[in-house]
Amino acid sequence: MASSSREARPGPHSPVEDGRGSGSPKVVSCWLPKGGVAKSTRTLELGYSLSHLGFKTIMLEFDPQRDLTKRVFNNEQTRARYNVRMVDPARILQQSGHHQPQDTADDDDGVDDELPPFYYFPDLEDFYNKSNHHRPNNVYDTVRSQYLGEGSTALNTPELVEILPPSSEGRGGLFLLPGHPQINKLDEQVALAYNGLSGSQIKATVFNDLCGKLAQKYRPDIILVDLSPDKGALNGLVILSSDLLVLPCIADSSSFAAISDVIPAMETWHYRHERQRTDIENPHRHKMRRPEVAIAGTIQSHFTCKKKKEER
Repeated sequence: MASSSREARPGPHSPVEDGRGSGSPKVVSCWLPKGGVAKSTRTLELGYSLSHLGFKTIMLEFDPQRDLTKRVFNNEQTRARYNVRMVDPARILQQSGHHQPQDTADDDDGVDDELPPFYYFPDLEDFYNKSNHHRPNNVYDTVRSQYLGEGSTALNTPELVEILPPSSEGRGGLFLLPGHPQINKLDEQVALAYNGLSGSQIKATVFNDLCGKLAQKYRPDIILVDLSPDKGALNGLVILSSDLLVLPCIADSSSFAAISDVIPAMETWHYRHERQRTDIENPHRHKMRRPEVAIAGTIQSHFTCKKKKEER
């Protein structure tokens, strides 16, 4: 059914007030103001599940730690497709002046003290070096010109990493716009936009523009956004520009306490966003999306299901 509905879609999206286009994809953000809750894992699982249900899905990573991106490139086939190699942490230590522990005479286990392969991680430096303003391959290079005023301010559609291609059996396809360690540099620029600094207001429209570009070229059904635990202005802009907010958490008291911090943070973001969106002196207010985000619920993990006494 999902496959036939995609084939019946109309042509390219026409622009509307919020900058995304008619028939635009649903944007779902994954966020909790707490780290260590397997947020990137849940985002990737959601992406795989939605793809297998027939929804063409694009994941965006706005977390400088890039756990989602690293997980994607842990796949050998994906690394081979984009010429990304794995790095031995010992080599990084040696380059920084440290030395890898070696087997000693007193150590009679006969095995060199090396880290096993599962400690290796993808080296993304060469991958990032292939990116440029005209053909960006990560989220930071895609939007940096509009935020930092570097070169042309035109937003170019990025190249995506293909994780799962669409299939005739009904799989929708799964793609990633990789994260970048410097994405948090843009947080201050979004804060300036929300503070109404003249000439900065357009920076509050960039995420909508990005979603519109992705919709026009790739025609996804759903855009999933993996966010850092931060409560900064950049996360606020992305969440308020989303349709749904999912709260990944683990079953412990600190996660439940973090859930109680979500609404106050959203209220603060909403006030600043609406202040600019309704400001008649803001020439870009018509491109700012009216916040209509809804909390879809939590995705909980690390819990034990207790059995009824009669089932034990």
